[in-house]
Amino acid sequence: MTAQANFQDALRALCSGVAAPHALRLRLEEVVVRVRSNSAAVVADLRGYFAPFLDVAPASGPADMEFLFLDGPVAASPVPLVTRPHLPGKRPDKERQADLPGEAGGPGGRVARKQATGMLFAFGAGPGPDVAIGPCAANRN
Repeated sequence: MTAQANFQDALRALCSGVAAPHALRLRLEEVVVRVRSNSAAVVADLRGYFAPFLDVAPASGPADMEFLFLDGPVAASPVPLVTRPHLPGKRPDKERQADLPGEAGGPGGRVARKQATGMLFAFGAGPGPDVAIGPCAANRN
């Protein structure tokens, strides 16, 4: 994928062919959050942490926000990432990122890698889930 890719292409590249059969729903006041993962352990951990906010509605129902956690090895980025500017006194290479336009003029998003953990994140304003890929179970935060 080239640097001229759009955010939806990046999401498709990151998520294609990966099943995420484990899910839960959270209700945070009026906001319903759907979480899916390829890891039963990640969902079980989240279920314990967010126990007071678990929603009894089916996990496949509509949600206001959706997150996809794909647990596995450090993943390659589908686009080139550049070092994020840092605050004085902070480690200079803490995060790398790429801001991408949306498909057909739609909302875009950002792909970012946390250097310390190797976790890769894709998040944006458009349809589709916000995604975390990499060693999710080992990096609860």
